[in-house]
Amino acid sequence: MNTLLDRLCDALDAELLRQETVLAICRRKRDAIRALDVAPLEAHTAALEAVLRETFEAEAERHGLLREALGQFALPQERQTLSQLIDAVSEPWKSRLSHFQSQLKKTLEATQSITRAYARDLRHYLRLTRGQCVRLGLESGEQKVGLYGPRGFTPATAGRSSSLVDQRG
Repeated sequence: MNTLLDRLCDALDAELLRQETVLAICRRKRDAIRALDVAPLEAHTAALEAVLRETFEAEAERHGLLREALGQFALPQERQTLSQLIDAVSEPWKSRLSHFQSQLKKTLEATQSITRAYARDLRHYLRLTRGQCVRLGLESGEQKVGLYGPRGFTPATAGRSSSLVDQRG
């Protein structure tokens, strides 16, 4: 049983490390969004995808270890959670498993808070961009028709060119 609980603790430790990495990437991603810096934003998104892929791949093993440990205590099906396992085990496992559970919860809550904040920032920047497009006359397909001359490449109205909007908006 101790070997099984050791393996479960190792799996939870690895998961905690991945989730802390996700949190760090999300913080850098939020900073890139606030700086309107596209290149780091794309790099952080790619790094986040890689860590999340690792997380999903490790999930089956971690859940298998948890189910196996829960099976050793013959807990009812509806009570098979990490919390129930923590209640059933003795020290030092109780403390170790509780530590991983609380740290994972804390890390996931912080990540959720940051992702909600940068989602708000993205919606804000999208509203600003749409507003600028409206001011420039670029807000819809119907209104774009009048922006170009009969040959399709000369702006019909001075000062209304899509080149006014650069990469950063």
